[in-house]
Amino acid sequence: MDFREDVHDEVRPSLGSLQSYFAKCYGTSRWRTLRAALEAPAQKVAWLNLRAEPPKASLPSTVKLIVHKSGSAFLMCSNGSDGSAELPAPSPCQLCSDFYPGGSTQKVTSHYLLDGASILPALALDPLPGEQVLDMCAAPGGKSLILAGQLFRQDAAHATPNSASQAAAPPRRTSLLVSNDKTAARRGRLKRVLQEYLGPSMVSDHGPVIVSSVDATESRVSPTWPMHFDKILVDAPCSSERHIIHGAPGASWSASRLKRDAQVQQLLLRSAVRRLKPAGGKLVYSTCSIAPIENDGVIAKLLAHERYGIGLTVQVRSFAAEGMVHIRTHREAHTNTSTRIRTHTCTHARTTTPAHTCKHAQIR
Repeated sequence: MDFREDVHDEVRPSLGSLQSYFAKCYGTSRWRTLRAALEAPAQKVAWLNLRAEPPKASLPSTVKLIVHKSGSAFLMCSNGSDGSAELPAPSPCQLCSDFYPGGSTQKVTSHYLLDGASILPALALDPLPGEQVLDMCAAPGGKSLILAGQLFRQDAAHATPNSASQAAAPPRRTSLLVSNDKTAARRGRLKRVLQEYLGPSMVSDHGPVIVSSVDATESRVSPTWPMHFDKILVDAPCSSERHIIHGAPGASWSASRLKRDAQVQQLLLRSAVRRLKPAGGKLVYSTCSIAPIENDGVIAKLLAHERYGIGLTVQVRSFAAEGMVHIRTHREAHTNTSTRIRTHTCTHARTTTPAHTCKHAQIR
């Protein structure tokens, strides 16, 4: 398969270098397969906002609803298309009455559209209610929404106590999500997305969702961050070969850029390790690059460091075993996911693109 003929002229010089580089990395045959996947349209999915009242309309026959074992729910196409035409457009909805039993006039948006591979790092982090979580490179916000859905998924159950024993129960540890981006324009979009989908009251300088502006490549401590986080997602800026191949405006590629990206990624990881809980903390590192220097190379260098590599163990996550449960209607995602997750045979979500390269390090 040849590269697309309609790419921008300024990108063309990068394509030849890119092709030669990865043919050497992976061999001609494997690179041909990887290139075909990168050239294919990205599979789109919709993250369902379970804080929104579900619409009464049924789903089109070409769209299926799947629920991850964590409770996160997604829409994706079942007819082999990329989903860009079939998935419904997001719409404003009332806040779910499970979260506000007394009623609320506040509106939130029904679902968020993103590339299918982008959901994997957030699912790998698997935050639990009561944990403190950092999304270090959070803009534009899709992964933070998935993390928030997992962190605050028990809010409905605790909205009002239904018995004297619940009322007398000790308070839960407060969940916290810090969504960070150093760039003002990207951070502005990030904040708008979080407010639009979670509700303005969820996003503030004091939590439960905080938008911060720290340059995470620096070693200084942010006063808005806890000293340590239970879990950290580093979905690092990278060379993103798909953008080059599809001729994104302003996109360019060079082997020297890979080295610069890897240096930034190393600084981000070191910063994350410093802020990770000393015992039992979990860090997920991901990129949308297939360059070994930006993935295994970055992890290997971190582990070899005399300071940052101490006490880290690394697992390479296989997503073939991720539990994704098919259910019939949109409304069931809001009302009955736990029962169906226990009783259905699990299948895994697939994308037409190479998945994000995900590795997570856990402190012993």
